[in-house]
Amino acid sequence: MLIYNTAQLDNRLIGQDTDNAAAEGIISDETSARIKAAHPDKLYSPNIFVRVGLMIATILCVMLIIGFFALVMADGILRNFGTFLFIWGLLTYGALELWMKERNHYRSGVDDGLTWMTAVLIGTGLFWLLEDASLISPFTS
Repeated sequence: MLIYNTAQLDNRLIGQDTDNAAAEGIISDETSARIKAAHPDKLYSPNIFVRVGLMIATILCVMLIIGFFALVMADGILRNFGTFLFIWGLLTYGALELWMKERNHYRSGVDDGLTWMTAVLIGTGLFWLLEDASLISPFTS
């Protein structure tokens, strides 16, 4: 599923192509400015240092929230840890979709952090659930 606004991605690509054409002398700077004004790029995409910082901050925030709920619901989680992780993976994916729709981030670090946490939580939850299912299977000896 594409979480980014396709119109904004098209505007970003048009702006990059316009910059390349202006640098090669194919179009004038005035024409480049008019094209960019007609197709504004509103996506937030910071430099690599800010991106890494936002990714680390996002991962830490998700881990803190999950840890808090794990402490509050400690008794039930010990019995259904795989389900707990899988549900939080789905919630993290929902947060990713909502954040990208509302905030117009593109490769900002927040989307990277939420994507990685979604993959890790769903993968670990499924692994834990399948591992638990194999322990109680009648076909194992």
